[in-house]
Amino acid sequence: MKPLLGHLLWISSLLMPATALATATPGDPAPAFRANDAAGQPHTLTDYIGDWVVLEWFHPGCEAVENHYDSGNFPRLQERYREQGVKWLTIISSAPGPENVIEAEEALKLEESHDLHASAPVLLDDTSVVARAYGVSKAPQIYIIDPRGTLVYSGAPDDSDGSSPEAIEAATSHIEAALEAGLAGETVETPRTEAYGCELDLDI
Repeated sequence: MKPLLGHLLWISSLLMPATALATATPGDPAPAFRANDAAGQPHTLTDYIGDWVVLEWFHPGCEAVENHYDSGNFPRLQERYREQGVKWLTIISSAPGPENVIEAEEALKLEESHDLHASAPVLLDDTSVVARAYGVSKAPQIYIIDPRGTLVYSGAPDDSDGSSPEAIEAATSHIEAALEAGLAGETVETPRTEAYGCELDLDI
């Protein structure tokens, strides 16, 4: 794709409503998003133009998510790549309604208890608009966006099934493979994998 054409397609994606995009495909412009974090600060895709971005979907109590934190895998990756200038955003998506939504105070407690080292407090997608824009179905599900706003990876964090901290520790990390290639100016060899983990109930 010619650079100018790619840039125009990315800009056009920012102008489209997030709910109009059902899936996010590697190689295409990443869908625009807007969400407030648990401290009340807004975040949009345009805030991160020029940065590598990791979007990590978090679901409290999900075994696979908990295993990535119990093993220290996600905190380690978050800290490592933040030091290299990567922006790591952790997102909690939920269907609307008081029985589903994670409140800001609870999200901040989860952040502390999981030793989160993301680039911002947890983003709260409490109407699941961001999840729907990206086609998220499970947690932990990962999306990686390059500095031009192109999605370069979507899928599972690694090649384990997330069933235990030990399985995760022994796995090959798709996150590391994608970021190391991208930061070195190389093509991501495996841009898409099958997500694993807990199904998200995002019905409106």
